[in-house]
Amino acid sequence: MLKSRYGLIMATVNDDEEVAHGIGVHINRVKIISFVAAAGMIGVVGWFLAHYLGTFAGITYLPMTFMLKILLVFMVGGRAQVFGCVTGGYFIAFLEMILIRTMGPFQPVAFPIILLILLFILPRGEGLFGLYRKRHYREYMPTIHVRR
Repeated sequence: MLKSRYGLIMATVNDDEEVAHGIGVHINRVKIISFVAAAGMIGVVGWFLAHYLGTFAGITYLPMTFMLKILLVFMVGGRAQVFGCVTGGYFIAFLEMILIRTMGPFQPVAFPIILLILLFILPRGEGLFGLYRKRHYREYMPTIHVRR
C-alpha cells in the first residue's frame, strides 16, 4: 500500500496537508476514503467476532484486563508503526506468560502498574519500538517510484 500512488498521497497528507493541497491533492477525499476503509475493516472484524462469540454483548467477552493488554501493546509498539504493534503484541503475550507463572492470581494487578510506568516514561506515545527506530534511523521509504 505504501508504494502505490494512493499510499504516497496518504503519506503526503499525513506529513503536511498544506503542501498536499498545494500540489493538487483533494485532502477531504483522501481522508474520507481512508476513514471509510478503516471503518469497513473494523465492521468486518466485528461481524466475525459477533459470529464467533454468538452475541453482540461485548462487555462479558472483553474484560478490563483485555483492554489493558491492548493499551499496553500500543504503548510498547508506538502509535504510528505497524511493526511496532506486532512487536508489542508478541512482547505482551510473552510478558503475560511470565507473569502468570511468577505472580499467579496477582497477574491482573501488574498490567495497570506497567501501563502507568510506560505512560510516565513515554508521554508522547512513541512506544519502546519508536525509541528503537529513533536510535536506528532509516530513511522513510527511500526508493518510491510512482508511475502515472
